Amino acid sequence: MQELDPLEAVGHAMELPCAAPGRGPCALSIRRIRFVLALLGVAAAGVATPFALPASGSQSVVATTVAVKGSDSGARVSPKTFTAGKTLFKIANSGRKTHAFAVNGKSVKVKTRKTVTAKIAFGSSGKFKWSWSGTKAHGVLTVKPAVTTTTVETTTTATTTTTSCTTPAITVNVGMFEYGFNLDNTSVPAGCILFVITNRGAEQHNFALSGIHSGVILAPGGTETWAVQLTNGSKPYLCEQPFHAERGMVGSLTVT
Repeated sequence: MQELDPLEAVGHAMELPCAAPGRGPCALSIRRIRFVLALLGVAAAGVATPFALPASGSQSVVATTVAVKGSDSGARVSPKTFTAGKTLFKIANSGRKTHAFAVNGKSVKVKTRKTVTAKIAFGSSGKFKWSWSGTKAHGVLTVKPAVTTTTVETTTTATTTTTSCTTPAITVNVGMFEYGFNLDNTSVPAGCILFVITNRGAEQHNFALSGIHSGVILAPGGTETWAVQLTNGSKPYLCEQPFHAERGMVGSLTVT
């Protein structure tokens, strides 16, 4: 006896018109059954997907929210302790006057009966003073070190050769921010060059001349000064903090 394909057997069970297996109406019905089963498989995969568990070790980054409730007589901040990173401040002014909330070099003005949200980055841990203008309200926020994530990064450290010098002929002032550099001199003569670096941003940055000298990581508002001997040519520079170069913190200094 000739054995039937399993799908042909289904066709017979459903009383499909099947004159001979593999030909005519039966073949068409079998193709239809295969098509329906394929659709059921896709649907099953689609239903299962939303309930899939996240991979082990993955984490979602949740920004800290700090509530500031101010009035014409004072202000309250909660919580007063959180981890370093970008923090969302929700600032409400219930008073009849405009006030400003200030912290970490940032000042956010809030009009009467209004609520303003502002993202303020804390690049390092420590104590940060806050104030509420027009009143005597002030205090200190405690920022803890950022929690170590599960992401593993592999970096290749370039070898740098520092040629320090003590008699600089010219000074280059370097300002750092998110995400770029401001140099008051982009072309300098060869010789001893003094670099005065200031972090004007809200995150930690550093200024590194590729293969020559790597500056220290500076917290917001931090400064450093160093001098190196430079020869003719184009001298690339960058910020060595993770992903900062990819976001635009690169450039080139021309030495003539």
